[in-house]
Amino acid sequence: MFLHRNNFSGQIPSNIGALSNLMFLNLSDNYLKGPIPKEVGNLSSLRCMDLGNNKLSGNVPPQLGQLSRLKRMFLYQNNFSRQIPSNIGALSKLTHLHLSDNYLTGPIPKEVGNLSSLRCMDLGNNELSGNVPPQLGQLSRLEVMSLYRNNFSGSVPLQPSNLTSLVYLNLRCNNFNGFPLQPGQLTKLESLDLSDNNFTGSIPVQLANLTSLIILNLSHNNLKGTIPDFSSRLIEYNFSYNSFEGKIPYNFRFGDPSAFLGNKGLLMAEINILCSPPSIDSSIEPLRSKQVLYIGLPIVIFIAFSTLWCLFVSWRRRIMKTSSQESKALKYGDLFSIWNYDGRIAFQDILDATDNFDIRYCIGTGGYGSVYKAQLPSGKVVAIKKLHSLESEEPAFDECFRNEVKILTEIRHKNIVKLHGFCLHRRSMFLVYEYMEKGSLLYALRTDSLAVELGWRKRVKIIQGVAYALAYMHHDCNPPIVHRDISSNNILLNSSLDGFISDFGAARILDPGSSNRTVVAGTRGYIAPELAYTMVVNEKCDVFSFGVVMLETIMGRHPEEIVSTITLLRDCPSLMLKDMLDSRLSYPNNNLEVVQSLVLVVSIALACLRFHPNSRPTMEQVCGQLLGPGSPLPGTLHLVSLRDLMNPGMCTVDNSREINVLP
Repeated sequence: MFLHRNNFSGQIPSNIGALSNLMFLNLSDNYLKGPIPKEVGNLSSLRCMDLGNNKLSGNVPPQLGQLSRLKRMFLYQNNFSRQIPSNIGALSKLTHLHLSDNYLTGPIPKEVGNLSSLRCMDLGNNELSGNVPPQLGQLSRLEVMSLYRNNFSGSVPLQPSNLTSLVYLNLRCNNFNGFPLQPGQLTKLESLDLSDNNFTGSIPVQLANLTSLIILNLSHNNLKGTIPDFSSRLIEYNFSYNSFEGKIPYNFRFGDPSAFLGNKGLLMAEINILCSPPSIDSSIEPLRSKQVLYIGLPIVIFIAFSTLWCLFVSWRRRIMKTSSQESKALKYGDLFSIWNYDGRIAFQDILDATDNFDIRYCIGTGGYGSVYKAQLPSGKVVAIKKLHSLESEEPAFDECFRNEVKILTEIRHKNIVKLHGFCLHRRSMFLVYEYMEKGSLLYALRTDSLAVELGWRKRVKIIQGVAYALAYMHHDCNPPIVHRDISSNNILLNSSLDGFISDFGAARILDPGSSNRTVVAGTRGYIAPELAYTMVVNEKCDVFSFGVVMLETIMGRHPEEIVSTITLLRDCPSLMLKDMLDSRLSYPNNNLEVVQSLVLVVSIALACLRFHPNSRPTMEQVCGQLLGPGSPLPGTLHLVSLRDLMNPGMCTVDNSREINVLP
């Protein structure tokens, strides 16, 4: 149930607990208020619950501990108060726990340490207090721990030897006074924020030896001693407002001076000293030529060398930063690739252009993602398909998403939508396509103004373009590619009303050495009948779906009656071809060329819809007829019936593997 980003208000109804088979519940980004009904605990099949960004209040009901299959719980940005229920520790499959930005009080229950599958825990910006229970150190799969802006005190009694997966730790704005034990064992830690606490003593040497650490914030504490050498790994750092003393490590001398402010004992004069030209008093009397040679020349050399050194160090730091980010991307799946594009698209450009994927920019929602329209800083408009956050970790959706990336990076055709790039990240997965101004063919046929704009010639041109693309996939790709979900909704139109195949999430690369058995995929009303009993996918499945699309394009609506009649092996109804045409367009009987094209399209479509796959033409044969000179056809649609076009003499596949369309 996905009802997020609407304007729902009022309370969550208690009878929602009757939905015993419900697996996904997303009511986020609404105006819901009141408590979570205890009946939610009856949703025994629930895998994911997202109630974030509402105005819900009261306590977190202990009945949530009954949801034994729950993997993700999002209750962030609400008005929940009181303590976190202890039986939340019974959710053994929970991987994500997000309770941030509420008014929760009291300590973290020690039972949270039983969440052995937990990967991300965000309890930030609450009123939690007391000591952090040592049981949290048992969470061996935990990658993200965020406890910022609470009232925790004491030391951080974690067991880093068990937290081998921890990547991000945020404890800022609390009252902690002791470092995590043996931080050197946090070998995967990339980001550590301990700012605005009461940490004392010196920085542990092990902290400086963390090879993965790239972000460190120790500001606003009571730390003292010298700052150890973190070499050049840190990209962001802040040591300000402590009691550090002595020299600043060499690799920090060219950084931002504000990262060291508020430390009276630090030798701040060393910051950027090599980049500062020496001060020369203009009142010094002119020196003799020999003095200039002995004194002035070394100064000039020193200034020149210093300038070159600054440029070199700045270049080296940029290279190291880029290298570090790229290494991190390869290691943790933070991939962002752009190609076939004039200019660079940055990740931040995408977020800015969509206001962090705000619903205002959403132009459609598909089976496993929403599509957004985004104008980049260069003025280029692109379409962005973003995987729903709730499905991003479901294997089936993730596989579809990655499958689409794989297919579209390997094929190129003028009638296949162009993929500019993609981002595969654990928290943000999206594809960047060329933008199609007119939307889908389904939308155009259902919108009267667009349907009228989509005249007969343009409709035939769309059919020809899609046929071209399918023939390329079936016959020019090795091994062949089957789309498996050809429908009017997956054919997009640009500003010129040209057709493009899109949505390759269900596409399949045929393996010549296997049976190519598969689960049924596709859109109801377009799926080939043999998939129901053979479960074997091949090119003829696409041919059948394309036949449905051909008729739909000519009729202006889905040909449900015709398709069901043919697939049930019944006689085709005695329907005249003229009565099938989209009535919103003018009758084409006076245009012989258009008449012949329509008769040809319908006759080929009926051949594509034949029940037995082997009796259907190949897409190569379809293209040969659609794009070739063809045979003479009747000059009036009044003389042509659908039964006539299904006659074997009207459209057959003969021994020469050619389609013959006869008058």
